[in-house]
Amino acid sequence: MEDTGKLAEDSIQGGITRSFSGREQKLADYIKQTDDVDLEALPEPHTAVRTPDAYYPRVGKVELKGLDPGGDSNTVRNAVNNSIKRGGQARIIVIDARGSGLTLEEAERSLRRVAGIQQGRLDSLRIVGDGFDIKVDF
Repeated sequence: MEDTGKLAEDSIQGGITRSFSGREQKLADYIKQTDDVDLEALPEPHTAVRTPDAYYPRVGKVELKGLDPGGDSNTVRNAVNNSIKRGGQARIIVIDARGSGLTLEEAERSLRRVAGIQQGRLDSLRIVGDGFDIKVDF
């Protein structure tokens, strides 16, 4: 569990305050509506360090990803793989697949494929699609 006092301290000491991008904001709004939780946009660092996008109270740091139209299980796997390489951005990833055409079947296939590549570097992966919201904990 993350220490919110430490998060606030980190936010003050380093990084550029930022707000969510349009796509990230839509996903943050969805999470607020479904989970009754406000995500906090994390500051951008002054260096080229890979950092998570958000802080999810009581859960931890989260990386928010969006899927473009035509996305499939390969696209999800690649997004996760890119996020976890070189130390990773966050151990929790939420992918917004709404409007991408990703089906529930492909999303479930994605979760199985990611389980094979995550190698202990993820705590969970959640995929929000058109008419579904699925998650797997590792």
